[in-house]
Amino acid sequence: MTYALSPSQAGQLAARGRVLLRRRQITVHQAALLDAMLWGARRPGSAMLTASLKVLARLAGQGRSTVAEGIKRLAELGLISKIRRRARVVCSGSVASRQIANAYVLRADDTESGSWTAEIKPQTIISILESPGPAQRVAQEALAARREQVERALLRNKRGKPFPDMQKCSNISV
Repeated sequence: MTYALSPSQAGQLAARGRVLLRRRQITVHQAALLDAMLWGARRPGSAMLTASLKVLARLAGQGRSTVAEGIKRLAELGLISKIRRRARVVCSGSVASRQIANAYVLRADDTESGSWTAEIKPQTIISILESPGPAQRVAQEALAARREQVERALLRNKRGKPFPDMQKCSNISV
């Protein structure tokens, strides 16, 4: 998916943040976080940004817990969507899943008459990244070797002869 955000939409989103600040629906810290996400953490033209809480805290000049609360509030108001990301990694020959830095999508009004309400329910999106690296290839090769070893053991009985039924089904994968 590609998420685009024009400069005018970014300006509208910043203006919306200022309105919410004046209405006291967000705090000064949350407004500063929104500005840091809009102007400091994302690539120009993109509505998506990938940043850890530590990076966002540094950009906004706040603590991690303040940033976490700010993200939660901005998502409640529908200004951003949070995408939880996980990566598959090879660990001791097995594949494990680890939490990596979240991604955030800045949500601007698409129409002139669009309404901004606090009743917008944020969506929970989970993204799983596959990193095809040398470690994954080594794990796949080890798994294939182990599968071959197990198949050979299954094909032989105690005397070392193949089972007669298994000779007919040579394309069965275990």
